[in-house]
Amino acid sequence: MTGPRLFWVTALVASILSAYLLMLPDIDEFGSARQGATEKPGTAVVARPNLDPLDDPEIKNTPGALDSSTRDAINLPTGSAGNEPGSGEIIVSGVVSDEYNQAIEDVLVADEFNLGSTRTDSSGWYQIKIQIPSLKLPLLNFRRTGYKEDKIGLAVVKSNARSKVELDVILELSEDTTTVDGWLGNESGVGLGGLKIELRSKGREGTGFISYALFSEDDGAFSFEGIRSDHSYRLRVESSDEYAGYTLDPFWVKKHRSHITIILDSLRLIDVDGMIVDTDNSPVANFSITVQNLTTDYPDRKISSDSSGFFKLRAFPAGELKLSTNAPDYFKITGLNLRENEYRNLSLVIDKGAYYLSGWVSDENGAPLGKARVTLNSIFSIDDYQSYSYRSTSTDSNGGFEFAQLGGQSHTISVYAKGYQTYILNHKFTSFSDRLHISLIR
Repeated sequence: MTGPRLFWVTALVASILSAYLLMLPDIDEFGSARQGATEKPGTAVVARPNLDPLDDPEIKNTPGALDSSTRDAINLPTGSAGNEPGSGEIIVSGVVSDEYNQAIEDVLVADEFNLGSTRTDSSGWYQIKIQIPSLKLPLLNFRRTGYKEDKIGLAVVKSNARSKVELDVILELSEDTTTVDGWLGNESGVGLGGLKIELRSKGREGTGFISYALFSEDDGAFSFEGIRSDHSYRLRVESSDEYAGYTLDPFWVKKHRSHITIILDSLRLIDVDGMIVDTDNSPVANFSITVQNLTTDYPDRKISSDSSGFFKLRAFPAGELKLSTNAPDYFKITGLNLRENEYRNLSLVIDKGAYYLSGWVSDENGAPLGKARVTLNSIFSIDDYQSYSYRSTSTDSNGGFEFAQLGGQSHTISVYAKGYQTYILNHKFTSFSDRLHISLIR
């Protein structure tokens, strides 16, 4: 072909090639599609810059969804396995740069809820592997001193897409950030890895909570980068099966880089068997109460008696214990100390029994008072602990009230009604079913 025909064919080919190139995603030097570019077919990844995830129903209704501190949200493919734990592995990679498109080296990229972190290289590139879903849906933190922290939540949707996500991040400069380095270990000087460490504080001028979280390295080292300086935080290390938790409050973060060493105490665990009984020493069946260790930072444990009143408490830290229930009928046991290597067969006595107390409340003229608040309190000592109880009710339209299943010891009755003086009486039972008339005066 020669002449005009060759010219027009060449022009047509050039036009088709230009249109095809315009349809391709923006490819960086690593061969990855940059954030904000046209999405690669089949990835099922949707970037949502400047979106409040709590306003997005697709994310808001996802189990383990994001908190208000999350800036962006991205849908992750999970494959045909769906949202079951350990259903798949996602590889998230990208480039971290500043507002002037300059790569930022040594940015800490960490999943706040699950163990895993990495750092950007000299070109700003990072890659992190995440199990989807794990303990919670991932929340990626991008932190480096001198820049504002960025948090990006990852939401999970079912898809047959490949398990790779390209995510580029731009960090804004900030002059009021700093670094806190630290080491976490035990009394023997052995570093403890894989433990969650959190810094948490209220924001300035009521701007909400500030929260930073990471996991210690295998050798116990950790580094909080890009955190707000000249600020007071609560530093907390979660407890584990072997070590007690740790709390430092307040923990003041200054402008200059600082270092902190945290030593965790080994747990001295005990086993306890026992029975929950009433004041007549009869078993109390199917009764639940929460055990709290007052000398060790350790999660509370709920125990329950069986149909015969027996309970078991296994592998719980020794020390001073507090046992309590929730309202409306509140029971509490204090002063109980359990020592290491000590086996105890406990009898926990609570204010329960076969006694019944009823009555009615009136004014000084004998007119019944409805909606008056009546409380019943009891405290007594058994061996080396104290047992408390608190009950509360309101009078009906006829001024009536009642309390059932009480112990036979003394109780303090208090009656409160608007416009009347508070009435207090120490009551001792004269029968299994006592009835009172309480008259309030103005």
